[in-house]
Amino acid sequence: MGLGICWSLYYLMRTCRVSRWLAFSLAVWFIVSPGVVLFENYLLYEYLVTFLLLIAAVALAHFLQDARARWMILFFAALFALVLVRNFFHLVYFIAMLAALAFLSKSQRRTVLLCGAVPLLAIIGLYAKNRILFGTFSGSTWMGMNMDVITAHSTDT
Repeated sequence: MGLGICWSLYYLMRTCRVSRWLAFSLAVWFIVSPGVVLFENYLLYEYLVTFLLLIAAVALAHFLQDARARWMILFFAALFALVLVRNFFHLVYFIAMLAALAFLSKSQRRTVLLCGAVPLLAIIGLYAKNRILFGTFSGSTWMGMNMDVITAHSTDT
């Protein structure tokens, strides 16, 4: 993932017309910074979330350049993975991205909607499953456990 993050940062900066040496320097500087090295060696979600966000950005940049469906599939696959990994990336986030892209890319609207349909249905299926099994229409069922940890932590003074 570290290599993917470094390459993605470099590619996105070059897409934004940043000079080669500056894009390379900033990508390398980021990847060797203490915070990134720390998260790279811990089994936490932040590093994966960073990687998925960058992959989604690269896929979207490619799609805007050549309008091939495979880039839109990769974009929505990365967003789908984000929804599965972090509850912060909610169903509403996915729908907003799908609607915005469908609205903004009029000539490729069909491609966008078709590529986003399967991940959207899978996310809705996950939310529906959680509604049936746990009584909450959300991507995560950990809210009760999280509230217990926060409350118990607050009372241990």
